[in-house]
Amino acid sequence: MCDQSGRILGPRALSTRRRLLEATEALLKEKGLAALSVVEIARSIETSPATFYQYFADSLEAVLVLVQQVEAGMPQIFAMIDGPWQAEAGLQTARKVVRSFAIHWDEYGHILQARDYLAERGDRRFADLRESSLGDIVARLAARLEESKKRGAVDPEIHAMTAAAGMVAILERLGGQYARLSGFGATQEHFVETCARILYQVVNGECARAHAGGNEPGP
Repeated sequence: MCDQSGRILGPRALSTRRRLLEATEALLKEKGLAALSVVEIARSIETSPATFYQYFADSLEAVLVLVQQVEAGMPQIFAMIDGPWQAEAGLQTARKVVRSFAIHWDEYGHILQARDYLAERGDRRFADLRESSLGDIVARLAARLEESKKRGAVDPEIHAMTAAAGMVAILERLGGQYARLSGFGATQEHFVETCARILYQVVNGECARAHAGGNEPGP
């Protein structure tokens, strides 16, 4: 790993870079992207803006590194999608996938919201990262849907990639906002169970009621 001048970072420099990233994340979580500045990041760890610029071109580059670190954890969801999708095992797979989205957003929502905001404003660095991570999930989910179509379980008129992209968009959108439904009595478990059953039905072309398995969320 190198600094902005191309010099390889030693242990002390790596520690400083890590602290700057931790400070960036803390301020992003506390104050949001609009209030993020190099001066405040540097001040929070008692260093200078000049030190910050040794490692990052600007505050958004530090946010970009945070997004890259978060996206690196997405492959665990890939493995879940590649699991079984029929009967009770399929419903359990759907629950694991949805719960992973919920946990991912609970932990990294402040970073993911910054990613989405910057991507939608046309910053290709953030758009490419989002498309890369979510694109892999969509493709794997579409492959499971194609398998269901081949065995006649799903309407042949359903376009697998379109359906998969729609489901991932729902999970991404609700993953960061399900708490807003708490006024309607919705909990994280309601989010997981409801979206898991919708996902199961999309992939398998059948209702999950027969495979409830005693996992209904409480009132």
